[in-house]
Amino acid sequence: MSEYNARTGVKRLRVRGLKAVRFCAMLKAIGINIFRATAVRKAVIALMGTPERVTPSLRHVILVFKEQTETTWGQFKNILTSFALGSQFDLKTAA
Repeated sequence: MSEYNARTGVKRLRVRGLKAVRFCAMLKAIGINIFRATAVRKAVIALMGTPERVTPSLRHVILVFKEQTETTWGQFKNILTSFALGSQFDLKTAA
């Protein structure tokens, strides 16, 4: 949670309302997951060299993570699409 706050500033959101706060917090959590996935990929490449030399078990873990990320991204895209069409999310900026 401290990394979540330090990297994204989630404790000081510029929106009001439970739905808007939930939406913004989810976006920030997705951002943290992207940072972490990038760090893991850089570490794997640093240890193993190019991705072609990755062991089959590690390749499986990476593929499962990729599938989960794509699923999450698809859900996120649906939320953004529904937000753009004026659905249930109503973001309001704080003055």
